[in-house]
Amino acid sequence: MKKISVSYFLLVIVCFSCDKPKNEGNKSSINRPLTIDSVAVLDETNYTLGQPASFSFISETDFVLATKQGDISIYNLEGKRKHTFRKIGTGPQEYLDPSYISVHENKIFVWCKQLLKLVVFDLDGTPLMEYNNFSNAIRDFEIVNGKVFFYISGAASSSLIEVYDLESQRYLTELVRTDEESALLNMLACVGGLIVKDKQVYYVSSGNLAIGRIDPNSLVAPKVTPIMDPEFSVEKLSLSKYEEIGNNIGLRIDFVNKNSSVGAIQTIDNLFVIRTEVGEYEYENRFDPASFDRSNRFEKYLVLDESMNLLRSYKGPISNTSNCLIESNGKSLFSISAEETSGKGDFYYQLNRINLVN
Repeated sequence: MKKISVSYFLLVIVCFSCDKPKNEGNKSSINRPLTIDSVAVLDETNYTLGQPASFSFISETDFVLATKQGDISIYNLEGKRKHTFRKIGTGPQEYLDPSYISVHENKIFVWCKQLLKLVVFDLDGTPLMEYNNFSNAIRDFEIVNGKVFFYISGAASSSLIEVYDLESQRYLTELVRTDEESALLNMLACVGGLIVKDKQVYYVSSGNLAIGRIDPNSLVAPKVTPIMDPEFSVEKLSLSKYEEIGNNIGLRIDFVNKNSSVGAIQTIDNLFVIRTEVGEYEYENRFDPASFDRSNRFEKYLVLDESMNLLRSYKGPISNTSNCLIESNGKSLFSISAEETSGKGDFYYQLNRINLVN
């Protein structure tokens, strides 16, 4: 068993020119109770599982999990660990921390945020390739048509999404830039992100309830579709107001805790799922998390059809599940959570199913 800590890192996000908002007044989108079921406890027999950092499905039944301590393991939905490998180091085809992982064509792509490189392994853990001429920190990445779409972490008005060609090993283009609201909300860990559906790339940004679609063949400006939810609210900022808040850590904390945010995008079957947080935290001391009242803050999942029409939403109390630990196997949405053992400060890790059925 082990003790865990909560960490934050900065991510930067944007929304481009937009179509007309979808779903205003859609009665079918009334909130439903959010329920999450335990599926399995992750096996630690003869092995100590470190703190999970990222996971990605290989198939409907198997997924690969990276820990902050450097292990990369393959598990099935019953929680059985099938294989583990570890390639810690600063040499070729090694990493210091497998921050984000993605599976593509039965290859495991591992992003190391300390060394700013992408290392590729087969499913047995054999190193195949590395790409290391990067200069930006990232929040997420997806691979399609021989291109890596990087969701960039950085400062306001910088790149949000950049495209890298694996064959030529060079950047092709910058597609999206950031906005002020998202730059501040990116104090939160693991907000915004990318998915691939039907060989198209979709993204969400933390400060805008919208889905952007990128055609990986043409690489033109994304088409962005806003989604309407009356509970989602983010204060729009002038440049001077953004600079005032950005230069004051207390005001930044207030902004993050008083505004909604977009956490992740996934797909199940032919549907899109967006995870958001809505409502406000209340507190007497902004620098003391123990003083935070969560009763008016909620996590909310929005389910949309292929045309991005809002079908329904699910709302529940804020949990401690990281957006980096929510993934789809194509049929259901899963999360990995830390569960305390008998109030002793030790934890085991649990695979959960997030129930988003009609």
